[in-house]
Amino acid sequence: MAKYIITGGPCTGKSTLIRALQAQGYRCVDEVARQLIDEAERTGSDCHPARDFHLFQQHVVHRQLALEESVKHEPLVFFDRGIPDGIGYHWERGVDVPSYIADLAQTRGYAGVFVLARLGVYKQDAQRFEDAAQGQRVHDMICKAYAASPYPVHHVPIFDADQHTSVCLRVSYIKKHIGGDQNGTRPA
Repeated sequence: MAKYIITGGPCTGKSTLIRALQAQGYRCVDEVARQLIDEAERTGSDCHPARDFHLFQQHVVHRQLALEESVKHEPLVFFDRGIPDGIGYHWERGVDVPSYIADLAQTRGYAGVFVLARLGVYKQDAQRFEDAAQGQRVHDMICKAYAASPYPVHHVPIFDADQHTSVCLRVSYIKKHIGGDQNGTRPA
């Protein structure tokens, strides 16, 4: 299986790009952190980055590993974030990265990482509670975490076009770098 990561700080267009790749037939996995934040908001759980950062990160890692395992027989999968993202979030908070996260981040076998450039507009939402300055720091630390990883990193630019065209150009950029066709399969 070829596992690719779509990443970047908040407001880089990851979710929009994931939906565009899905629309073209690619298997994609949504961001684990957003799922956990939604669940914590519904249930009042402490598994929320604002309530218990370390507990939250443990759950992100465990769920990410389970999702990676669940799609291991797919020929090609895009993930909205990967294990090294957690390192960036730890660094942004100025806290030590647990050794199990550091070790896992080096051994996931990702075929490539696509770091999306930050968009010009920053919007907070129910799961994105960082302000613009913190969002930039998160982005910078995620970039640093992947730069220290063994995975090939591709920086996906912002294309000067309307939003739809820009998303299409970002999808084309990624497809060019994976060698995939329109059906979400890799050439033999």
